[in-house]
Amino acid sequence: MFWSALISLTLLILAFSIVLSWLDSDAGRARLVDAINHSGVVKLQTLQGSFWSRLEVRELEINTDAALIQLDRGVLDWTPYSLLLGDLYLNELTLGKLSVQSKPQAPMQEPSPPPTSLTLPLGVKVLQINVAQLDISGAPAISDIRASLDSNGTKHRLSLQQLRLPQGSLSAALNVAGTAPFAAAGSFVLAGQLDGASLTAVGQFEGNLRALAVKADLNAAKVSA
Repeated sequence: MFWSALISLTLLILAFSIVLSWLDSDAGRARLVDAINHSGVVKLQTLQGSFWSRLEVRELEINTDAALIQLDRGVLDWTPYSLLLGDLYLNELTLGKLSVQSKPQAPMQEPSPPPTSLTLPLGVKVLQINVAQLDISGAPAISDIRASLDSNGTKHRLSLQQLRLPQGSLSAALNVAGTAPFAAAGSFVLAGQLDGASLTAVGQFEGNLRALAVKADLNAAKVSA
């Protein structure tokens, strides 16, 4: 039993290394980009870098019946061997301008049901997430996002160091369970301006993800002309 498991693991590592090595060549990347662009759903202008460490994509577009997603530039810096230990470890995930535009749906079409689970098949750790600009249809413009993610697959922690809105900046921390009813807790700090007044809000939230109880202390001061 031990030797069988060892041989299977060795073959898996070997196959994983062979595939990544081929994709890491100029011919492999060109073949992959060509296959992606012929999918009818995803388009990609260029794919550069190494599958063993740092990858960069340019002009990515995902066009589905529900939404059009466009990204001008993305960088992924990761450690692929972490997958063999059951974890996905990313040093950096940097996105430039990300646009998510929903498409009109049929009037009688039923909305998608809410998720029944937020668990992941493996642990995920992202040391640094950067998004220069995020445009979502029907939502205020968001920019200068800096965050990190730490998950063991069943419990997730998101740390938001910075997020800029038209009204000001937000930082927050969120812990959430991956199983329903998604117990969550966290804190936030919001600083900005509202109706001509300087506003600072410091608060905590706790409860189920769909019904959070929020407590906050507000400080507001009139901005002098």
